[in-house]
Amino acid sequence: MMEDASWTTRVVAAIKDVADTSFQQRAWLGAGPEMSSFVETYCTLYDDNNFDGFLAQPAWEETGLNDAVRQEMVRLDQLFQAYQEPGSDAEILVDPKWQEVTQQAQQVLRTISAEATTAG
Repeated sequence: MMEDASWTTRVVAAIKDVADTSFQQRAWLGAGPEMSSFVETYCTLYDDNNFDGFLAQPAWEETGLNDAVRQEMVRLDQLFQAYQEPGSDAEILVDPKWQEVTQQAQQVLRTISAEATTAG
C-alpha cells in the first residue's frame, strides 16, 4: 500500500489535471510544453494512484480528509466512470459531459481548500 500522505498528495495532483482545462488544451492538443492525453489523465488517477482504493474504507480513514471531500470525490468518480469518450481528445475537450467531469474536479479542489482554511 502507498504511504498515505503522499498517496493523498498524488491523488489530489491527478485531480488537478482533471480540473485544469487549460492544461488539457495545452497537453492534449500539443499546444504547450506538456504532453498528455485523456487516456493518460484517466490512467494517472485510476491506474497509477488507485482512486477506487483511495476512496474505499479503511484507506479513506488514513487520508486526513473530511467526509465532505470524500462525498465530492465519490461524485467525481461516478461522473468519470460513467463518461463515454466521444472520440479524439479535441472532441472530449468540447464535450459538455466532459465539462461536467472537470467542473466536479474543480469542486473537489474547492472543498479541499475550504477544509484547509477551516482546519488551519
